[in-house]
Amino acid sequence: MSEKLPPIKLIEGNYEEWAFIMEAALKGHDLWSVVGPEVEELVPKGPKAVQTRKTKVELAKSKIMVALDISQTPFVMGLEDPREIWMVLRDLHRSQSVNSVLSLRRRFFRMAKLESETIMAYIARVRKAAYELSHTPAPCFPSST
Repeated sequence: MSEKLPPIKLIEGNYEEWAFIMEAALKGHDLWSVVGPEVEELVPKGPKAVQTRKTKVELAKSKIMVALDISQTPFVMGLEDPREIWMVLRDLHRSQSVNSVLSLRRRFFRMAKLESETIMAYIARVRKAAYELSHTPAPCFPSST
């Protein structure tokens, strides 16, 4: 198992790319089981399983923490559970407000290829925006009953 870290650090504005690469890295190190959504369902049985899980939790936390830009650390300082760290970062960087969603949609529909941009760079920018939109939950509106 290689100890190489993902080539990207989480900064403001690159959460979707960071999360995609970080999830792959954690899966590659067999650590996603202590970070992913299914984590609550897993209950280790026996002392060896408990110790293995504890080791995985510590490794997952350290891999996530070293993949953060220093500007992101205040948001997760004091947290020990890698799943909680992941969720805090996700909630922080994936705004669910109406204004944020409308802004993302407006930006997406107004996208145009820049004169100095290659077609590949433009397609990548459009795909990134589409991915970000698809992973941004639509805000809930109160019912008018």
